[in-house]
This record gives sequence, C-alpha cells and structure tokens, in this order.
Amino acid sequence: MMLSSCDKHVSTADLQSIGITSYLVKPVRETQLHSELVKLVSGARQQKSVQNSALSPYGQPATQIRETLDARARTDHIILVAEDFALNQDVVRLMLEGTEYTPLFVGNGKEAVETFIAEPDKFSAILMDISMPVMDGYEAAEKIHEHLVYNNLPKVPIIALTGHALKHDREKCLESHMDDYLTKPVKQDELIGVLEHWISGQSILQQA
Repeated sequence: MMLSSCDKHVSTADLQSIGITSYLVKPVRETQLHSELVKLVSGARQQKSVQNSALSPYGQPATQIRETLDARARTDHIILVAEDFALNQDVVRLMLEGTEYTPLFVGNGKEAVETFIAEPDKFSAILMDISMPVMDGYEAAEKIHEHLVYNNLPKVPIIALTGHALKHDREKCLESHMDDYLTKPVKQDELIGVLEHWISGQSILQQA
C-alpha cells in the first residue's frame, strides 16, 4: 500500500508493476485506511487459497487431504493479543482467521496482565504491543514473567509488536523478558511463522 500527498492520477498498472496494490492520497481517513487494509489482507488470503487448491491424483484438493490427515493432531491455540488500536486488532484477526491460532484481544498492558494471570494455562503465546495506555508492553511483559517465575509455571512466549527495528529496541525487549518481536506493519507469513516457531519451542530472537 502506498500513501502519497500527490493527488494526481496514477496508473494502476504502473503501480502494480512495482508491487504496489493499493494507493491512498493523504490525508487518509481512518475508515478509508481500515477498508483498504481489510481488502489487502482478504485478497492475500484468497490468492493463497487459490494457489493451494490444486487437485490431488484422487480428485480431491491437496490442502483438503492434508487438513484431514492433520485434523486429529491439530489443536487450536489461544493467543493473547495486547493492542490498543482497533485497526491493528482487525488486521491481526484477519491474518489469523482460518488458522489454528485464535486471538483474544485486550486494550492495554494492565488488561493483558490481569487476563493472563486469571488463566495462565489458557494461552499458547502472547502478542504484546509496546506502546499502550495505562501500562506499556515492557512493564506488562515483566509482570507476566514475574508471575510465571513466582508460581513456578511453564514459560509462555511473549512476542513484541513494535514500530521500531533498531538493535536497542531488540535488547530492551529481551531485558523485559520478551522472547521475540515483530516490526509493524506485520506481514501474515511473519506472524504465522513466529507463532509456529515459538509454540513449537524454537527460539528466533536469541539466535539473531
């Protein structure tokens, strides 16, 4: 998606040729941005579905066969998502729709701590926005870590959602007992990938 201050007509074909699928002129209304993001995420899912719909030699979609074989072993994972911006919540919800990951949203770090402590064994992972009102992601992650250690509970991976990708940001995440981080805007394959890695017990951040 491209955001531009130029209101001159731009050829859609020219934009698509360089990988830009959507074009908005500033200032952009929140409802307009939300609509475009929903279309982009939905379009990506539909395209992926079409690409995966090749038939097997038995005349049944290959993806359907794989899903049938994995159905008994597959378990839905509840992901606690601490994010105060409704638009970002919608994007995460769309990205996880149809996967084995079910998001449960809270609006700030304090709610994240309270929700997690109430049912610590309910969640497979936590997506933690850094900049939130009431309590930021760093403090929330520290409090969750303290609760796990004090009560001798199994570790639950905490993945930071941040608008920055600098080295000191990564180090601050580690110091706050987070395990990994994703830089906004988050891509669907990155989100699914990091959840798969951490829920299966593999480290990404500490190997970086």
